[in-house]
Amino acid sequence: MNLYSHSDQQNEWQNATPQGGATTGWSGRLADKVAGISGTLVPPCISISGNALQLIGENTQPSTVNTSNFGLTAPASDPGSTALQNMLSLSSGVTLIQAAQNSLKDAIGVAQAVNAAAAGSSSLGVTFANTDIGTQLGQVAKLIQVRAALGATRQIFFCSQSGYDTHSNQLATQVTLYTNLANALASFDQAMGQINAQNNVTTFTESDFGRTFQPNGNAGTDHGWGSHALVMGGAVNGGNLYGKFPTLTLAGTDDSGTRGTWVPSMSEDQYVGALAKWFGLGQGDLDYVFPNLHSFGYQTPAFI
Repeated sequence: MNLYSHSDQQNEWQNATPQGGATTGWSGRLADKVAGISGTLVPPCISISGNALQLIGENTQPSTVNTSNFGLTAPASDPGSTALQNMLSLSSGVTLIQAAQNSLKDAIGVAQAVNAAAAGSSSLGVTFANTDIGTQLGQVAKLIQVRAALGATRQIFFCSQSGYDTHSNQLATQVTLYTNLANALASFDQAMGQINAQNNVTTFTESDFGRTFQPNGNAGTDHGWGSHALVMGGAVNGGNLYGKFPTLTLAGTDDSGTRGTWVPSMSEDQYVGALAKWFGLGQGDLDYVFPNLHSFGYQTPAFI
């Protein structure tokens, strides 16, 4: 389980299989099972932050875009583009190379479809801050805006914001991080309002783990356990805290040790399971997507 390891906990949040070894993520498996999510011009799962295990399913393969454009944008008349297409059309006779060629061809096709749709769309009328999370959510907003032109009905997007490993100078660092996050979420919510999509879009956070309640000697904190998550959207039963808030006592009833590493009152499976049900996952497919949810009686919080 490697509770205090960034990489292990990020993987477990993304694959929802704490026993380890999973090669798929819960969002990808969710896309495998939700009816009506396939058959569009673009994949149902898109990352704006590089490759993400969370978006890989048994049958679902995600796509990635960056924050400056939506992929390869050279026109078909460009000599370089023509040469690339010719190269990708050659039969290599080698299965692995052929699969790689097909994957790149598909990526180019997705990029061209998205760029064409985006070029024909109007301005969102919302300015996103030029921060890591601001530019990522700005791209997501554009993709949602042109969803009809792309034939997309249900999509899952992955963004990330780093910098929360605050072993020193925590307060000053968090002022910047939370300000950037708050501004980005506010702009995204405003953009969803502009395109009348607020009730159909839910934004939620994940984090590898919380921080110790007791600070260290460098004006920071160390790796903890339970933490809080934020959920935003028109379908959310907002303004409430779900789960049990810990008793903030070192070595107390909710401390797994002596430094304030709080034991979670709700599992990841329950948290994201509620989101998956809202997305359209049927009861019969819960075990496929969340193989550990049965340990909690398939009970999920009613925040959405």
